[in-house]
Amino acid sequence: MGRLKQLIQSPRKVLLIDGLGATLTMTLLFLVVLPFRGYFGLPQTVILGLAFIGLIFAIYSFGCYFFTNPSSARLLIPVIIGNTTYCLVSLGIVIRYIGQLTLLGTIYFLVEIVVVGIVVYLEWLTVKEGMRGDGDEQD
Repeated sequence: MGRLKQLIQSPRKVLLIDGLGATLTMTLLFLVVLPFRGYFGLPQTVILGLAFIGLIFAIYSFGCYFFTNPSSARLLIPVIIGNTTYCLVSLGIVIRYIGQLTLLGTIYFLVEIVVVGIVVYLEWLTVKEGMRGDGDEQD
C-alpha cells in the first residue's frame, strides 16, 4: 500500500498516467482497431470518434502536467468526469453494436472499460487525499 499512497499524494503523477493512458487508447484505436476494424466489428466513424476523445483527454492531462502547477488534486475532477463518461459511452457502444461486434471487439472494449475504471478509482483516491491534505504535491 506504500506505493499507492505515494502515488495518490501526487496529482501530477496521476495526470501523467492519465495522459499516457489516453495516448495509448488513441494509438491503439488508430493503429490497431481502425486498420483491422473488420476484426473488431465497429464502424470507422465510431472508432475515429473514440480516438478523438482520447486525443482531447491526452491534451488536457499533459497540458496540466506540463503547463500548470498541478499540486491541486482538483485538476483531476474533469478527468474523472471525462473518463467515467468515456466508460459509459464505450459500454453504450458495446450494447448498441452487440450484433456487429466480434468477440475480439467486445473483449477489447470491456478490457478498456475495466482499465479506465481502475484509473478513475486511482484518480478519485487522489482527489480524496488532496481534499484531506493541504494540497501540496509530494514528488
